[in-house]
Amino acid sequence: MKDKTIGIKSEYDVIVVGAGHAGCEAGLAAARLGCRTLVLTISLESVAHMPCNPSIGGTGKGQLVKEIDALGGEMGIVIDKTFIQSRMLNRTKGPAVHSPRAQADKQRYHDEMKLTLERQKNLDLVQGEVVEILFEEVNENERDESCSAGSNRRDEGGAVKQITCQEERAGEIIERFENEKSAGVNFQTHMYVGAVIEKSESDRRDERGAVKQITCQAERAGEIIEEPENEKNVAVNFQENIVSGEVIGKSEAGKMPAGDSKSRQRVCGVRTKSGTEYKARAVILATGTYLNALVHVGDRAWHSGPSGMTPSLDLAAALTKSGIHLRRFKTGTPARVLASSLRYAEMQEQKGDEEIAPFSFMNDSIAGNKISCWLTWTNAKSHKIVSDNIEKTAPYGGHTTGVGPRYCLSIEDKVSRFPERERHQIFLEPEGLSTEEVYVQGMSTSLPEELQTDFYRSIAGLGEAKFSRFAYSIEYDCIDPTKLKKSLEYRERDGLFFAGQINGSSGYEEAAAQGLIAGVNAARKISGKMSWTPDRSEAYMGVLIDDLVTKGTEEPYRIMTSRAEFRLVLRQDNADLRLTGKGFELGLASPERHERYLKNKRDTEHEIKRLRETYISRQAAMDLVKRVGENAGGDTSHNGESGFADNKPDDSSVGGRISYAELLKRPEMTLRLLSDAFGPWNDVSAYARTQAEIQIKYEGYIVKQERQIEKFRKLEHKLIPENIDYFALNGLRNEAKEKLDALRPASVGEAGRISGVSPADIGVLLVHLERINRTK
Repeated sequence: MKDKTIGIKSEYDVIVVGAGHAGCEAGLAAARLGCRTLVLTISLESVAHMPCNPSIGGTGKGQLVKEIDALGGEMGIVIDKTFIQSRMLNRTKGPAVHSPRAQADKQRYHDEMKLTLERQKNLDLVQGEVVEILFEEVNENERDESCSAGSNRRDEGGAVKQITCQEERAGEIIERFENEKSAGVNFQTHMYVGAVIEKSESDRRDERGAVKQITCQAERAGEIIEEPENEKNVAVNFQENIVSGEVIGKSEAGKMPAGDSKSRQRVCGVRTKSGTEYKARAVILATGTYLNALVHVGDRAWHSGPSGMTPSLDLAAALTKSGIHLRRFKTGTPARVLASSLRYAEMQEQKGDEEIAPFSFMNDSIAGNKISCWLTWTNAKSHKIVSDNIEKTAPYGGHTTGVGPRYCLSIEDKVSRFPERERHQIFLEPEGLSTEEVYVQGMSTSLPEELQTDFYRSIAGLGEAKFSRFAYSIEYDCIDPTKLKKSLEYRERDGLFFAGQINGSSGYEEAAAQGLIAGVNAARKISGKMSWTPDRSEAYMGVLIDDLVTKGTEEPYRIMTSRAEFRLVLRQDNADLRLTGKGFELGLASPERHERYLKNKRDTEHEIKRLRETYISRQAAMDLVKRVGENAGGDTSHNGESGFADNKPDDSSVGGRISYAELLKRPEMTLRLLSDAFGPWNDVSAYARTQAEIQIKYEGYIVKQERQIEKFRKLEHKLIPENIDYFALNGLRNEAKEKLDALRPASVGEAGRISGVSPADIGVLLVHLERINRTK
């Protein structure tokens, strides 16, 4: 429906508040999954804005971007179009920590992402400040017709046309869309905590053809569950059943028991500062650092969003009034200086990679680097200026209350916490090809502007620096992410999702990953489908969301490779192999992307097979190893003079020969060296070569980690009843009872990651769940 007074729709399926990196991915995901989507932003100039570092990727963050791309998101595609320098970090280390990072042309990145949103089907991008989220009171047992939950639709003759049922399992709402056709009822197969649920149904009718009974059988986590469903008049009554020891009560459309009502709040739209109301069935808040934002420079403070944008003040007050608790975090950004004022001879040039690895799996190769970055250091004079004036900064002067990031320290924090350090690294990073502005990475500060000038100019290469923007710190409101489900829906407000820095995270990449998951789950909720979030063994975004929702955070959270238990499996290079199939099932990854993924998978398997089945003589292998060792200036003989155990042949060693695969497992050997020595393989794609080399060289470690993942998933699949009374469990420590009751984990695995819950507490919980299983 079009509203003639404002020229756009007044009713949507999903509304996204904010158009930063989280908001862009959330809006695109929801729209691509078929939802009528509205993205509202305070300013269209803030779309995909980079108020801090003009870069995408980095350690851990690069993995997130590749995963976003693999699922069908946009960040990787846009940075590939707009980067000006690209590097693969940690190349001297193992592939588990290789992380792509690219300097962006800041303005072009904004323009490209904004254009993508403007051209996206089902999506409206509108400038408007949201000042209130609208809710409506609903009865817990009331049918949600707007979301097709618990509805029973009939044709004019009274026959059932469609049955939709909704159930709650371990705190997650699971909605099933069931279409009745002729003599059968077809149920959609779906996934629940990694287990495929296959359903077969029989449909019994009376003599007149009316439905008498529908019975469905499901195999869930290895258990057969019989569910008789008797249709009476307009109501469908479902029998309670047990899943992994949990009683699930399900009631569908029709009469509800008298006196068994419980009200809750459900989101129904937003109101803007101009007074316009937009209705929606789901709202995603992706407000970044704008919410009640306060900028600090020295002892001066004023309300402002990042980069002088308008802050969101009224919305913060409205959220607090509605009962959503907010807390205070802070971050900061360094000054920008003009490139023409820098002394490059006093700094070290940092060039990009000659061979560039694209972020998007849709690109085999991309254009080369366009700029260099520059490296310099602070010195004793710099540190003295800071230490002599540290009380004039906002945090040390007592002017801020927000908690800052541990892993992105201001220069005053570096000087204060590490007095033994004689110098700190500083990177000069151009912000684009159409501007002179240069970002001074590593120099975040809230010193007064006159002291900033002295401080920056004390550094080699910056002695005559001219400033275009001074540094500042910024405080903003955010929520406690432990109040969220894994779907990023707020537990106490039906249909309200949160994504990005409002959840206590930091960084563009962390925000974009959450935005994509929030957009997917908002769309799935509206479509009557169960939520989907990857777990810790599937993706870094699973680690990110699980850490936030299960553990919470007391400071701006940053993803790192060290946070992932299974990082050898969760590499940046194989994100498509892990996630594109799932993205295609979700409806987010395009057919073209899916076909490319299948081809890459086939090519990789073919190359691995070729390397395992191609042999050379042991003498040729020994000669190559010797040459490599001589060129490297070291000894490569790990098993005697030859480096090979002649008396211990294996499956790859036949009749005095050795396979390429076995040779490749040697630490000093690479596929490039093999190719140079025994002939190039021009018909093999770069993708397949990379995957084959990693999978063969690290095969033993990968197999070991996959076994660990199997054990991890067993605990993830041990579900905990939603209505469990932790305070009634004898043997649980009081701290564990309080934490478990507050966070309501869905599984034993999730419970085990909660701070304050010990292995002994998990043992008590497992015994209790086993007792329930035996009883039921």
